[in-house]
Amino acid sequence: QPPPGDPLDLMGKKCAMFGTGDRVGYGDYYIEGLARIWRMLDLRGATLVGKVDASGFEEAVQRSRAIVNGKFLGLPVDDNDEPEEREAAIEAWVAQVVSELE
Repeated sequence: QPPPGDPLDLMGKKCAMFGTGDRVGYGDYYIEGLARIWRMLDLRGATLVGKVDASGFEEAVQRSRAIVNGKFLGLPVDDNDEPEEREAAIEAWVAQVVSELE
């Protein structure tokens, strides 16, 4: 349930998120903004789609609060490393989100 008196009711609404960051330089905090945003959306009844498997990421990244039950709360985009993988990851994630919205 949304907080009492809160005008933003997202009950039954689906949302997807992505975050950018530097997983090598800031692994412990990698895309943690997603966790903060998700807390607010969750309180208002939103349903999250587009979670991404976090296995295979460095140990430091595994401590990020943007990972819940082994999945990122959205698409992690490393804006400093591995640019050659970025486009394919975005395309795959968009396809995943579209299928989850159907």
